Amino acid sequence: MEVTDPRRDNWSSSVHKTLDKQQSSSPRTNMFFSSLNRRLTTHHASGFCTDSTKDPPGIPVIKTYYATSTAIKLSWELSALPSAPISGYILHHRLEDHHWQETHLNGDQNVYTLRDLQCGSTYYIYLVAFNSVNQGNSSEVISAKTNGNAPIAPDKRMLLSVNKTTVTVNLNSWHNGGCPITFFVIQYKSAGHHEWTLVSNNIIPEQQTITITDLTPGAWYSLLMTARNDAGSTDAEYVFATLTLTGGKLNDTSVEINFKFLKI
Repeated sequence: MEVTDPRRDNWSSSVHKTLDKQQSSSPRTNMFFSSLNRRLTTHHASGFCTDSTKDPPGIPVIKTYYATSTAIKLSWELSALPSAPISGYILHHRLEDHHWQETHLNGDQNVYTLRDLQCGSTYYIYLVAFNSVNQGNSSEVISAKTNGNAPIAPDKRMLLSVNKTTVTVNLNSWHNGGCPITFFVIQYKSAGHHEWTLVSNNIIPEQQTITITDLTPGAWYSLLMTARNDAGSTDAEYVFATLTLTGGKLNDTSVEINFKFLKI
């Protein structure tokens, strides 16, 4: 509370003089005024005052957390009972290599859910309590991961449909790992060649299928796919052969050995 009485300085001075005089009079008055001194408030230059017998809150302890693919639910408690009521909490969270974000919470809360998080990602979290006295020390930083993993590559028989001069890629055969796939990258090359031909580096799952045309009948190719979601990316390489002009299939064993030799 701000004091505006111009006599404040004189009043403070007279109080201290009275205390000095009375403290020297008897042991009983010494005990009384010693107790009174401990309960006096300290006037700061700002004109505000705080009770010197109260302390900032203790350290919050994050007890449990529960995660979904896009949310993390936290619960916590204080390490010690505060001498002044808790005014609130500040919850800090961030992804790796990102800036901290703050969420201000009420003092009567001990449970909170962080929402709209990135799927399959690790977050770093800590908590700070504050009251009318000051802000307390922060909790330990915990790491909590939302559910989900990088995409999972399918078997070649589910992914590719081969013709004489084309190959069709079934995008739906990829498993998203628990996080929606954001895009695919597809490249291909002929056996024995080093340079990849890029089909596209931004194929969305809604396209469902991609067909590569103008291939050579009865020839071996390598197809390289990358699938990306919030949890990460997965690369998968597939070897396939187009059908011959008569619709026949190449001998898998002989050509696969040939192809491996050419890759070396």
